[in-house]
Amino acid sequence: MADVPDTDALTAELEYYRQRIDRLAGDTLRRDYLTSELRHQLRQNRQAFSLLAELQRSIQLNSETTHVFDDAVRGINAQLSMDRTLVLAPTETLNAFRPAHWIGYREESAARLGAATFVFPESFLAGSQSLLVNGTSDRTPLVEQLREALEIPYFVAVPLRSDEGVLGVLLSGRLREVKPVCPPLDVGDVDTFRALASFISTGIRNKRIGVLEETLRVAARIQGDLLPKSTPTLEGYELVGRTLPAQIVGGDYYDFIVVDEGRCAICLGDVAGKGLPAALLMANLQASIRGQTLWSPSAADCMTRANRLLFLSTDPGSYATLVYGVLNTRSHYFSYTNGGHNAPMLVHRQEVTARLTTGGTVLGLFQNSKFEEDVVHLDAGDVLVLYSDGVTEAVDTEGREFGETRLASLLTEQHQDPAGTLADRILNSVILHGRGMPQADDITLVVVKRMPPNAPARRTL
Repeated sequence: MADVPDTDALTAELEYYRQRIDRLAGDTLRRDYLTSELRHQLRQNRQAFSLLAELQRSIQLNSETTHVFDDAVRGINAQLSMDRTLVLAPTETLNAFRPAHWIGYREESAARLGAATFVFPESFLAGSQSLLVNGTSDRTPLVEQLREALEIPYFVAVPLRSDEGVLGVLLSGRLREVKPVCPPLDVGDVDTFRALASFISTGIRNKRIGVLEETLRVAARIQGDLLPKSTPTLEGYELVGRTLPAQIVGGDYYDFIVVDEGRCAICLGDVAGKGLPAALLMANLQASIRGQTLWSPSAADCMTRANRLLFLSTDPGSYATLVYGVLNTRSHYFSYTNGGHNAPMLVHRQEVTARLTTGGTVLGLFQNSKFEEDVVHLDAGDVLVLYSDGVTEAVDTEGREFGETRLASLLTEQHQDPAGTLADRILNSVILHGRGMPQADDITLVVVKRMPPNAPARRTL
């Protein structure tokens, strides 16, 4: 008779194999789950890198942020499999934003979207929080307002921050959550959108810096072209100009214009503003002055007509101060007019004997301004110095200005120096006075010196 199998042993063996199968199935499911998660993360990273490349090209090609934002919403929707993406722009109300760029909506939704306004908490705008709305998120009043007004049930929102403040709010989401095509939004998506927001904001900032630097380079070239390339040789005189801009592009301007063999127009001015607007105003001023000098070298007539031209050809509020005069190297008279500028100083025998104040108001503010004219005589050895307010208003670490008194003392003590040496002494004294302080304004001066009789000719630089 055959042996009867032990039922308990068989049951135990079957349970053993069942448990092994369950463990193997569980391990397989876990591996499949982990593989799915890794694929999801890899897809997120690959899509994000592709999108970053697209945004980089957009930032390089576009100078306007509106174009960058338009490209961003299109790229995010396409690359990250989103249904709707928006950039909300700041309004005049504190912490309030409204949709300015979007994709995924019908055309008839434009008016409704453009009228919606959302107020975000300060903690969100400061970058310390993000908004992640999925199937398990809390429904705060702001979340419900966004979901209803923008018709996006699931979304991520992050601020677009720059050094200047919040540029906007980037918001993107889906209409449904269905794995594997549309998995629920998670912290990985938040990290992706934070990286995108930082990339966009940094790119826009760097683009603006690049545009500003290029603008300053253009303005610097304009200003460099306007300043005299060389100093005219005047019989019996030394003539020197110096300028030290406070920025890459300054607002000070000087010029030498040879009228004829015995006359030379000399001017020094300060245009309002800095950068490219100042450079363009300076170009306008120079063209006006040069054109009027060739028409009539009379100081008052030249300034009156130049003022009218400047008023008619520039924006309201654009103006310049200017001292303009014509030196006659035969009669040794300097006829001048002063348009609201610092009064030049005439040094005669160790004393400032004249300050050239006659003239009128600044140029460019009033169309029909009139200017008076005066004349001074330069004896042998006399020195005439034209300067900008950057000379006298330079301050030291205690807030004390260099001042006209200090400048006059320097001129009377060093008036026997050659014009170039005297100009460098003034410049170095102002720089030394302001040591330890940032240069607040351009420093510009022109030195005119009548040579003593029988003095050897010196080349001025």
